[in-house]
Amino acid sequence: MDTDLSGLYTALVTPFDKDGEVNYDVLGRLIDRQIAAAVDGIVPCGTTGETPTLSVEEQRDIVAYAIERVRGTDTKVIPGTGSNDTKKAVVMTKSAHDAGASAMLVVTPYYNKPTQEGLFRYFSEVAGATDRPIIAYNVPGRTGVNLLPETLERIADANPHVIAVKEASGDVVQIGDIISRFNGRPFYVLSGDDAKTLLVIRRGGHGVISVASNVIPEEMNDLVENALTENYNLAEDNHNRLSPLFDALFIESNPIPVKHALNYLGHNVGGLRSPLCEMDPDNARKLEEVLKNLNLPRADQEV
Repeated sequence: MDTDLSGLYTALVTPFDKDGEVNYDVLGRLIDRQIAAAVDGIVPCGTTGETPTLSVEEQRDIVAYAIERVRGTDTKVIPGTGSNDTKKAVVMTKSAHDAGASAMLVVTPYYNKPTQEGLFRYFSEVAGATDRPIIAYNVPGRTGVNLLPETLERIADANPHVIAVKEASGDVVQIGDIISRFNGRPFYVLSGDDAKTLLVIRRGGHGVISVASNVIPEEMNDLVENALTENYNLAEDNHNRLSPLFDALFIESNPIPVKHALNYLGHNVGGLRSPLCEMDPDNARKLEEVLKNLNLPRADQEV
């Protein structure tokens, strides 16, 4: 399998119908749109996909559907398979492997607040469930634990197919430390924050797992491609144009704003599963103003 994990990966939303069930017709259209925009891959069943409220069966079905939908294309499918329960993470990783996933995104255990030794053991046990690439996902703002650079290096040394990290700590010093530690070896540092995509790539990173590319896949692809090919003036222009949207998409907890944006643009992704709820009206208006200013087409206007 292709182990190049540089580029743009879309952290895919999970669309629901009016009864709150997974809407596969809309999911298929969302995936087709990402394929048409030539993103490098899609990431179903992550934070943006509301995975904590999906059943195990729903996660398996979504992953299998996504893999079948991209068949015959170059688009990778990298499902989220992590959990706060190591046994469940192992089961979901094995399931994604068996379904044919290109790689797996494994979040640090949330709520439990393991030590760094606990994180090492968790990732090592999950890595034993597959020989495919694993992307460690560090998002301390949502999990309550920070995967330190030295622990990540230890994990990768002990498990050679842990070859990437999605870094969403927001700590640019830590991100720089990770890039320095893995300099000269095949390891991919992906931004977990759209607003830091350009900064991370300029420091030696390799791309982004993006929320914004649900809404603007072509524009995010331009930003990432320009940054990776060191066309920094163009990348700066891309970043500056899109920066208001990056901010607006996190005005409330992800994926509340991105689902509102997609619905506003006619993609009909439905609502959110409790305990998430619709946007505050004032925040919704702010987001809609940003979308208007970007002059984005509605779904029925896209070619």
